[in-house]
Amino acid sequence: QRFPKATIVIIRQWNPLMLYYQNKLPLNKWSKLKRLGIHAPELREVLYSNSQAEDWSLADEEEQRAIQDQAVKDYGAILYELPFDKQDPRESIAEHSNWFSQDEYHLSVEGHAVVANGILQVLREKGVTVQRHDEVGSWGEGDSCDVTWHYADDSKNSLEKSQNIEFKNFAPFKYALQIPPVHNAHFSIYNPFDQPRELVLSYMATNPPGKYPTTKVYLKKEGDELWYRGMDLEPSIKDYQGNEDVEVEIELSTSLGMVPPGKTAVHLRTGEGSVEYPFRIVGYAITNERVASSVM
Repeated sequence: QRFPKATIVIIRQWNPLMLYYQNKLPLNKWSKLKRLGIHAPELREVLYSNSQAEDWSLADEEEQRAIQDQAVKDYGAILYELPFDKQDPRESIAEHSNWFSQDEYHLSVEGHAVVANGILQVLREKGVTVQRHDEVGSWGEGDSCDVTWHYADDSKNSLEKSQNIEFKNFAPFKYALQIPPVHNAHFSIYNPFDQPRELVLSYMATNPPGKYPTTKVYLKKEGDELWYRGMDLEPSIKDYQGNEDVEVEIELSTSLGMVPPGKTAVHLRTGEGSVEYPFRIVGYAITNERVASSVM
């Protein structure tokens, strides 16, 4: 079910990894050449004495911006943009580096507060009353989601899975299905619609790579004998440009293709070798349309 009266807020956010010097050198590499980090007190002085405003620009996010703009148009969503000085990008990072954590990717406590207060301000400017609307409705032909890390015992009791898969509280307020290093771990998903839908699986990934094992996924419709559509999931953050001395862990999502109505078994085979963490699945979605990985 969904909340048809809910206010949808889309957050357009930047981070230091998106800033480039002369369109080719990312900020963190530039600052490393200057022997300082983005949180160094002398960053402002070094930025202004060693570069000009026009030297700096944000990475091209045209595709993501177009998707966000279309969602605002199609669904009446409200757009909040994290403040950024387009005239002089140096000012944004020099003044607001405290908005970001040591990995230069995630928001810090201060950054989360800025976003939260900014959203409230935008809602007030739009005349939106911040109150609960508990009315629920159907998705029509829409989507079905089961984000397991938002739930504790309820998800553990309701999910059909093999006994060797552990439902784990792996971080504060975050839960996942942990897949052991065996060849017969499996769980079931359910497509509640009367037509095939795309299955998207979400899992944890890190930089540096190799913390989580590469995992092969197979699917099997209920009643069938053969597994099909084997796919490798690589739980590593590709093209990461951030602080190499700080571990970054985020959620990745991958489409596993179309699944038929009813129950489908998901079989997982983790790679062999020494890794720090077991493979962790944090949710899945059954969507109404083909979803590009760049959007997810």
